[in-house]
Amino acid sequence: MLIENATAELHAARRQDLRDRAERRRLHQLVEEIDKVIQTCEETHLQRIKQITPTIAAMYARALEHAGELVSCSGDVEAERSIESIARIQPRRIVHIMDAMWAVQEVLFDLMQPSRQRLPEDIEDEQQQGTWRPAA
Repeated sequence: MLIENATAELHAARRQDLRDRAERRRLHQLVEEIDKVIQTCEETHLQRIKQITPTIAAMYARALEHAGELVSCSGDVEAERSIESIARIQPRRIVHIMDAMWAVQEVLFDLMQPSRQRLPEDIEDEQQQGTWRPAA
């Protein structure tokens, strides 16, 4: 009976690990998609085109849609709200799209590495100039 329970727990842990890996892979793919949108925006902007082109608008809409779907599957309510608020803003220029895409990536990075959200605020120690320590 003990071996059966241990085996069942091992199989459950393996299934959970596979689900976690698949989720991380989807998040990485979305980050790569957003990187392509940002790169296209940067290249277009360097050509002195400041307005949003139809191609960039379509890429932006697709990336936002994918981000909304993926984040809603994560179950993180705060991340969902962040994506929804980003999606409500209508960009007028290419730089606004880049800003929005960077904001979406920040949400994704927080989902990929939850410890980013729980880092303590650092403060400067007045007694030891130049060193940093976590807030008490």
